[in-house]
Amino acid sequence: MERCYFEDGNLCGWMLDSPKPPVPLHAFQWLIGQGETIYHGEEDHRPVNDHTL
Repeated sequence: MERCYFEDGNLCGWMLDSPKPPVPLHAFQWLIGQGETIYHGEEDHRPVNDHTL
């Protein structure tokens, strides 16, 4: 089984697909490095740290 940690920009064969405009208001947009910071109001909506390692 291959493991992927998405470190250093390695997407392990996955692709980031950008939705075509108009983008729905609540569309999930995953970004590399997005988990590095938690902004006020996001504390209860995503993990504080990487739980996959």
